[in-house]
Amino acid sequence: MSEAKFTGGEWRRHYSPNCQEYVICDRRRNGGYAVASLSGSNSKANAHLIAAAPEMYNALEHILENQALGSPLALSISNLLAKARGE
Repeated sequence: MSEAKFTGGEWRRHYSPNCQEYVICDRRRNGGYAVASLSGSNSKANAHLIAAAPEMYNALEHILENQALGSPLALSISNLLAKARGE
């Protein structure tokens, strides 16, 4: 498993009424910086999902650490984490 090279930290979603879009920002920085911007009919739901991605990734890593190697769940989680890393 390679090291994840994502924008770290917690992400938050913010609605920008002037642009009519949701912006996902990194909370660790002063005021945050944009990780993604979303517009369209599913933008609110997608913004919630993307903002939760770092926490979900960490939770899956934790679950994987506590699974028997080679188990169906471990293989599924391992494949999913590799997909998230672009492998």
